[in-house]
Amino acid sequence: MPSISRVSGHLLAMGFVGAASMFATSVVAQDFPMSAPSSASTGAQIGTQSTDADFEAMLSGAIPVEQLLDLASRSAPGAPQAQAAPMMATGSPMVHGGQQGASIRITVDEDTLRAADGASASESLATALADAGIGPQNYGQNQANSLYHYNDYREFPRPTFYPERTIGRLYFQKVSGGGWYTCTATLIARAILVTAGHCVYDGDPDNNGSWVGDSANFNSDGYFYPTYSDADGGTSTPRFGRCRIERWSTTSGWFNGGGLDQAYDIGLALCGRLEGAANNRYNGTLPGQRLGYMSFCYSNCRQPYWFLSQFGFPGNYYDGGEMTVSQHVEVAGMPDPVGGSTTRDYIYGTGMRGGSSGGPHISNVGAISDSASNLGQYTVRNVIFAVTSWGFTNAQWKVQGASPLSGVNNDINFQQMFNQMCRVSRRTYGRRSCSLI
Repeated sequence: MPSISRVSGHLLAMGFVGAASMFATSVVAQDFPMSAPSSASTGAQIGTQSTDADFEAMLSGAIPVEQLLDLASRSAPGAPQAQAAPMMATGSPMVHGGQQGASIRITVDEDTLRAADGASASESLATALADAGIGPQNYGQNQANSLYHYNDYREFPRPTFYPERTIGRLYFQKVSGGGWYTCTATLIARAILVTAGHCVYDGDPDNNGSWVGDSANFNSDGYFYPTYSDADGGTSTPRFGRCRIERWSTTSGWFNGGGLDQAYDIGLALCGRLEGAANNRYNGTLPGQRLGYMSFCYSNCRQPYWFLSQFGFPGNYYDGGEMTVSQHVEVAGMPDPVGGSTTRDYIYGTGMRGGSSGGPHISNVGAISDSASNLGQYTVRNVIFAVTSWGFTNAQWKVQGASPLSGVNNDINFQQMFNQMCRVSRRTYGRRSCSLI
């Protein structure tokens, strides 16, 4: 069991390092005072605002976060990559189960959908969707007939149903400068979110490129909007409300190094209860209580080839205001299409850019009734395997990387990471808020 020590007012949870691990399996975390603005912030606190309009004004200029891998670096891998050759998962993926939440009844009015997308009443729905840019984008430049072929589209009309409704837009305030930024995050318990490490912790606040592992560099504030949609009112009148982040956590690899394509750019966050929901019955509940939460892989998540659906709120699609989806095959431990370096993360084709960071990569999305006698090689549905981490500096390649939740060879110990956050959740919200792995 990991030991817990308090350092400068923040919880530093230290795990044990396995002899075969390339990276420490420790988890670094920061607590906020419950139901109160963070005292660590250097900028204005959203928690001190009193109206929905104040929230809208505060977050309207939030910047979509994008981590870019320099093309030149691909021909000269860094030290962490040179220590050992990437290893494939040797066993079947291990999964912690999710929960679908309460049923939601909704009536979709076609005229309302057209109006939300600026379409005229005389247009057919298909034409309206095409005019709104909702048609598929089939592949990136130079990626046709390759592993990096993809299909992007908007989640339409709204991410109302499970599992899409567990995904939302994450707004956070960095310590450096006090500015607000956006990523994507997903519920994996009633109050626990999974996202990218760079969406919870920045080890370079005004250090001019010099990374510093300091607990004071965690985000100073943050809010999660499940099933976010500009068409539903955005941050001012969200359908299902928002919850304030009470705790951040990331891997020791990201905390100490901040390297891209190292299979450790993973973070967790603990959310408070919902507030400001247009549907009042959601206010005061934990976000996953009614909306549900996703199943996730915690061991053997990095496979050579895996078909996954990526979800996110990238700023280059709909200004980040609507959920978008990218479907593709993802590969790991293979030469990438740019520099030929062996990748530690999953890589794949997609048109998504900044703001998609932290978004889930899900296997077998949705539901199906299969009468075939042979159901296939992997039939477990709606499981998160990775989170979006980085893109290339040259946008023409339309390729990104995603960190698998288990790292390269289960060296992240995501099970320990989740259990530590779950224990905090259980102490705060009760034993039913999450189940230990």
